[in-house]
Amino acid sequence: MKYLKHPWIFLLLSVVITIAVKIPHLGLPYFFDETSSYIPAIQEMVKAGPNMLPGSIPLYFSKGHPLFFYFLASLWMKFIAGDSLILMRLFPLMISMTALVVFHRFAKRHTNLLLANIAVVLLSLQPLFLAQASLVLPEILLFTLFMLCFDCYLSRSYSYYALFGSLMMLTKETGAVFIMVFGLAYLVENYSIGRTKVFWRNLFLISLPGLVYIVFLLLHYHAFGVFFFAEHLDYVTFDGTKVLYKFNSATYMLLLAQGRNVTFFTAIVVLIILLVSKKSIAYKRYLVISGAIIVPFLIFTILNFFTYRYVLPVLGIVLLVSLAIVQQLQIKYQVVNIICITCLLSISAYYSATRRGQGDTDLGYTQFLVVHQQIVSYCEQQGWYDKELGAGTNLVLGMSSPHAHYLSTNKTFHIHQLPGIENRDLIIYDSTCYPSDMPEDEKNKLTLIKRFEYKNHWGEIYKNTNYTSR
Repeated sequence: MKYLKHPWIFLLLSVVITIAVKIPHLGLPYFFDETSSYIPAIQEMVKAGPNMLPGSIPLYFSKGHPLFFYFLASLWMKFIAGDSLILMRLFPLMISMTALVVFHRFAKRHTNLLLANIAVVLLSLQPLFLAQASLVLPEILLFTLFMLCFDCYLSRSYSYYALFGSLMMLTKETGAVFIMVFGLAYLVENYSIGRTKVFWRNLFLISLPGLVYIVFLLLHYHAFGVFFFAEHLDYVTFDGTKVLYKFNSATYMLLLAQGRNVTFFTAIVVLIILLVSKKSIAYKRYLVISGAIIVPFLIFTILNFFTYRYVLPVLGIVLLVSLAIVQQLQIKYQVVNIICITCLLSISAYYSATRRGQGDTDLGYTQFLVVHQQIVSYCEQQGWYDKELGAGTNLVLGMSSPHAHYLSTNKTFHIHQLPGIENRDLIIYDSTCYPSDMPEDEKNKLTLIKRFEYKNHWGEIYKNTNYTSR
């Protein structure tokens, strides 16, 4: 097993894997939340000048979020990328490579080098990580800052904790969960020295990220007259049915999806064995605090608006916790250990290579975006600019927004969200649409014009013979 303890070769391997997988995808157009939210906000900040103060861009663009990610991305767009898709996608890819370095360093410092090497390669093979690695979205930046913050807390480097924690809070509101847990952990771990100056100094540094966020909220209220974006508050729910659905979705994506069920259930079995046999458990401080983070993180996630990629910030610690528990079984036979490691890595690699979904949690978008590009190009060739079109979410965004980089010119289409075929000349139905977007009784009223296919994804254009707009 000595070769598995090389200080940097496995970190380099994880970076190479990420680059090799993502380079072919750098020219893909923006989609979903990139098109509808982040790219327009970044472009608006470029026009106004990169700035982290609330009010630097309208509330419609910022949607109440802290602005550190927008600030960094706007700097990159203004001075490096311009209107280039490839250069813009290099920005999150560079953050992703930084995330691997930070994660490997964290795992090495708080478990051991062997676990760090396995964990960083495992992370680089995760479909969720690879999917997000080149998308202009804040989750991997949040992941990176969270790992830096966690590292500083465990190392008791509270000055650096205050810095990284503040940047984390200025990236996304989710950081409040982590800051709260670290604050409570500090009080529990250090209550015995509560009367010392060092205790209060460190407590101030631990609390500083929260104070920074409060200042942000006050400035936000001064700029817009509200503390939070009203639409986001509408997503907060305590409805039992919705909460249960989001809980199932969040725990499934974090613990069970994309082959992580094997690692998770193996860790549960090993943990039971360790507890029954009353063996000492290593890395206890890291494991306990990680568990204390995951539980409130899931609660926060399920009470608010949820989409699967939101679990990414804690994906690293979940993988490392599982591996740290499994390693303590201490199998003496090296061949068995190597086979187990190979199986864990192979399962993740298999899911990354084969699973092609409809969103941004695996590499399925690398296929359906090609289909969408083909559809848009065909519509442009046909000159259907004066037609009324119906389509799914991403095509509606792409065909009405030049900044999404689907259109070859600045001319946009009259396009509307499915479902509904009334008052539509043409209907575009594709593999990212829901079945409810095209009920069979409506589909039977349409005439297929052309079908597009690329690997696992497809798209179809239908003519509505019962309607003519112009």
